[in-house]
Amino acid sequence: MGPIRLIDVQDGRELARIERADLDFLIDVLEEESSTDHDYFVDRDTLDYLAERGAEAALLSALRHAMGAREEMEFRWELADQ
Repeated sequence: MGPIRLIDVQDGRELARIERADLDFLIDVLEEESSTDHDYFVDRDTLDYLAERGAEAALLSALRHAMGAREEMEFRWELADQ
C-alpha cells in the first residue's frame, strides 16, 4: 500500500498525504464505527491526545495545518492512487 490521502469531508480537498504507519496509528487511536469506516472527527483536544499517544511530528503538523483556524474538522482517508 502506497501513500494515504487525507480528504476534508466538508469540501473534498486533499489535506495531506501520510504513510501507512501514520494511518495505522490513527486507526489504533481514534474511534471507528466499523471496519469499513474511513472517516475521523478531530478537534484541538484530539490533536493534543494524538501527541500524548506518540503521533509522529509530521502527522501532527499535517493535521494542524489542515485544521487551520477551525476548531474541529472531519476527514476521511483513501489510497493515494484512487
